Amino acid sequence: DIFVSTLKEEAITPCIEKQEDNKQISTGICAVVCAELENGKKERSLLTDMGSSLLLSEQYLGKTLSELGQKSGFIDNNLNLGLLFIESNMICFNKERVQTLLVEAHKKKSLIGFNIFKNKIFIEHAAEIRNLLENSYFCFSNIAEFIYLISSVLKIPGYEGKEELLEKMELEKLVLIVAENTKNTSPNFSDKVFVVTNSSKPSFAFRYDFERKAIVEKVSSESIKVNSEEVVDTNGCGDSFVGGFLSAYLYGRNLETCLKQANLCGGLTLFTTGFNVPEGKSKEKLISSMIEFL
Repeated sequence: DIFVSTLKEEAITPCIEKQEDNKQISTGICAVVCAELENGKKERSLLTDMGSSLLLSEQYLGKTLSELGQKSGFIDNNLNLGLLFIESNMICFNKERVQTLLVEAHKKKSLIGFNIFKNKIFIEHAAEIRNLLENSYFCFSNIAEFIYLISSVLKIPGYEGKEELLEKMELEKLVLIVAENTKNTSPNFSDKVFVVTNSSKPSFAFRYDFERKAIVEKVSSESIKVNSEEVVDTNGCGDSFVGGFLSAYLYGRNLETCLKQANLCGGLTLFTTGFNVPEGKSKEKLISSMIEFL
């Protein structure tokens, strides 16, 4: 809450995008908060929690997706949009834009994915989060976020506010609770894929079929094993995980391969700052870890 209020109140210089006519148009507002703990270690930036493009200006985006396509070639009526991934944080700031994206993606029979965060602000937008979940094909989260979705956001009867009870349940049971208490409103797909991580423990992917009302596929993958002293920066690890999974899926790989590539891509960010490719000893350690992992 303090971060959000500071972001709105302080004079932050917006990002600037120069168009062909050389006019400067604000693309939106972004900010980074860095903290240093008492032990001298740096805490992760809140940028990954807030998202860097939540307040995209309508002037930059244009009033319609077709206008955006004409400006950047990102999407237009002639382009096949294979995948739309939505940061769920966007719902809190621009739910109309999210709904427009969902409608356009359905028209193009696109895959839709989104991620879940453990953030109190989502309780105020529970209806929008449910709508995004029911329209999406992919749902990404870690175990704590998934439990929070059940108990605090969706407030599923019998489990509202009972995080301790949910923590004792098998992950497969948690997936069934969500699937059986939500609808599938996608006009193009009858199934949904839930991908759940659990820190250094194995990650899981479940495919739930709404017509058969059952989990029809379940796979898991071990994460890359590294010592905590060797970790350079965890920022972007989750984003890389999602990107690795979706990239493999779009290339036609099965869920097991998608999950394995996700863990490899997520592990890539542990050995360097930001999204830079590791060099030197960090690169050697990464290659060694990947070989051991494979």
